[in-house]
Amino acid sequence: MRLPLKILNSKEIKEFLMELKESFGCKTDFLKKEYFFFISETRKRYYILKKSDYVNSLPDSLRINRIGCYFAKKEDGLLRLSIEGSQIIGPSAKKNVVEIKPENKESWLMGEPIEIDEDLAEQIKEKVQLDKNRFVIIKCGSDFLGCGKVTREKILNFVPKERRVHASFEG
Repeated sequence: MRLPLKILNSKEIKEFLMELKESFGCKTDFLKKEYFFFISETRKRYYILKKSDYVNSLPDSLRINRIGCYFAKKEDGLLRLSIEGSQIIGPSAKKNVVEIKPENKESWLMGEPIEIDEDLAEQIKEKVQLDKNRFVIIKCGSDFLGCGKVTREKILNFVPKERRVHASFEG
């Protein structure tokens, strides 16, 4: 019987962190020091859990259904970060990060894709390695809003339905 979550061993952690570094040009040393890593082998999702004395002694035979924070997903052989994943590595990411205009922030949070205008096209040309990874971290000011997938005309949105904003609060 396949376990829902598997604790990554040191080799698997090293490979995962290398893939993160290659995809987003981010620092990963702090992740290895501060977090435990898990993978859902059925859904190809990575989870992280802040290290603590309580968790340090998890036995390998423990059946784990849910633990930690959903961090990233393996999709078409590439890493797609969750909202939390983008917030954790976003500040140190040097590539595959695009900044959207403040007027696009609300529509992004509502789950809509972002049309690629001249400014975004220039950012994509300079910062995104489309041949290696079409997934980009979406940033607006100092906020990291999640991950999107670059197509020819737009950046597709992956904000889950249950986390979308459903109304504007301007007033």
